[in-house]
Amino acid sequence: MNFIIKFVLMSLLLLVCNLLPCSGEILNANEIHIVGAAVDDFAREVNRYHDNAIKILSEEAKAKIAECAVVEEFCRLLLKKPELVDDKYFQLSTEKLAICFEYLAKTIACSGDQITGDDATLIMKEAFWHKLHKRPYDFKNRITELVIYWRENRTPDVKISPLGMGKIEWIWKLNVNSRVNGVMHVGMDTIKRTFICYEYGVGAYFPEGETLERIYREIVQEPDMARDHIGKNRIK
Repeated sequence: MNFIIKFVLMSLLLLVCNLLPCSGEILNANEIHIVGAAVDDFAREVNRYHDNAIKILSEEAKAKIAECAVVEEFCRLLLKKPELVDDKYFQLSTEKLAICFEYLAKTIACSGDQITGDDATLIMKEAFWHKLHKRPYDFKNRITELVIYWRENRTPDVKISPLGMGKIEWIWKLNVNSRVNGVMHVGMDTIKRTFICYEYGVGAYFPEGETLERIYREIVQEPDMARDHIGKNRIK
């Protein structure tokens, strides 16, 4: 009965969330629309699901996982020996898990952001390793990192160059170390062949000084990066 009531309440919350206007440019991590209750519900269901998985986990599997000093080693182990742990424990395999994650994703979408099913799988693998190693897992922090990753890597909405009517072709991405998962998108005005940069929270701008030098060093002078976009071999 409690689950039915919770299902009805979540359905109503999803409806309200869908009716909320989504914001455009997100300036910083604090403006990500993450509802604490949604994170808590998802975390609770993941932990409950994993508690059941651990009860039937073989001693061999527990020993192998215990040897994994970091979660990345655990993920590699699963690729080599997928039979150790049933893959369903890293998927949204139950109705409750699916409902909780859908609600979480909908609340995040209210700020124009996203989280994917693949992210859910990654979170569940990491949470499973942490549980077996008796270490706390910060669901909210990890979810925030993944949301920021998708926001930063999303193709900019700016399509026309400020210099005129030339279309901007967004081609490259360079890391920005001053913020978590930061990305500088680098494109070109297809008419004037001028570099244009874009960063979320900053907007579109023309590179100068060190930024321009970095573009020439890491893009123009690197054949694998320049490809057919720059120089005599560029596509007309």
